[in-house]
Amino acid sequence: EWAKRLGGVAEDQISSIAVDSLDRIIVAGSVIGDADFNSDGDVTDAEEDGTTGDSSAFVSVFSSGGVYQWSYRLVDLLDESFSFAHSVSIDALDRIILSGDVIGDADLNRDGDMDDSGESATGYGDIDVFVEVFSPAGAHQWAKRLGGISIDKGLSVAVDSNDRVVASGLVAYEADLNGDGDAMDS
Repeated sequence: EWAKRLGGVAEDQISSIAVDSLDRIIVAGSVIGDADFNSDGDVTDAEEDGTTGDSSAFVSVFSSGGVYQWSYRLVDLLDESFSFAHSVSIDALDRIILSGDVIGDADLNRDGDMDDSGESATGYGDIDVFVEVFSPAGAHQWAKRLGGISIDKGLSVAVDSNDRVVASGLVAYEADLNGDGDAMDS
């Protein structure tokens, strides 16, 4: 048995925990500022710098014995975004699915820019839904931004028996429900 302390000196929140087929523990939540994601007592490792944005969604993965595996922090490269992780789920291949809210532009695919589909807040509203999928080793697989012109929330994510991602939450008014960039979905 083991315990870990994650986070920093500001407001931190663990919102969801999942366990994969290897009994790895996947922790998702949100932090403000510098935060320790691997429980080593400092905030100097990759992903721990909190100079971008205010609140950031994160996921940290630990082995069944408590050994740190990897972490991811959803960041805004322009220091104008906020994100909150609400739910994490695991599919049959141990891919990690993260869902939550994002305000403003965000680097959803970890490539160092915000030019790819769904990363810009242009055409979306105040708060939007994000869904991201990572390989068991932490490699980005895909991401979607969903929502409309108002406040939208990604509150829960699950996977069905065919490994299809199912996201739930709330949207106001017309909304992009499939991540194609338009609000003409039915």
